[in-house]
Amino acid sequence: MLHAIATRLSLVAAIVLLAANLGVAAQSTAVKPGVSKSGYMFLDFWFLAGYDYNPSDPFDPSPKQVKNTIPATILSLQGKKVEIYGNVLPLDYDSSGTSTFILNASVDACGFGGVPRINEWIYVSMKPSQKAKTYGAGYEILVRGTFSIAEEVEKGRIVGLYSIVADSVQ
Repeated sequence: MLHAIATRLSLVAAIVLLAANLGVAAQSTAVKPGVSKSGYMFLDFWFLAGYDYNPSDPFDPSPKQVKNTIPATILSLQGKKVEIYGNVLPLDYDSSGTSTFILNASVDACGFGGVPRINEWIYVSMKPSQKAKTYGAGYEILVRGTFSIAEEVEKGRIVGLYSIVADSVQ
């Protein structure tokens, strides 16, 4: 009986240790993205959202502004040509397409799913007089363009963080 309890405790300890190591590995894999064949730096939402913007308020979609929490690896993307896959949520959709939309990692960004955190979505705008052909909300697309980081603040809370001016949408 004592041996069975010791075996179970060892198994639990191993699972806890494995889970802790997986968490460390997930955080440490957020290395600077590479350049794709298209010449754009390939990003993904795992990389962009791999930190808590406000560690004391980690899951708030519009956290209170704090200073110096955006990692240097993210800040180094400012002004870079990037490409990223994501799900589109059009903001000004008509039969010719959309000129502004939200790109996020989740198909259901806030309907019945969870509201994305501030670093889990990107505001995308097309160049003047251009529109992206989209099929409405929930479709995955590839956006290529110039990445920007700007903390948009309203009443002390962050309401926007990442944006892209799109060169192309596929």
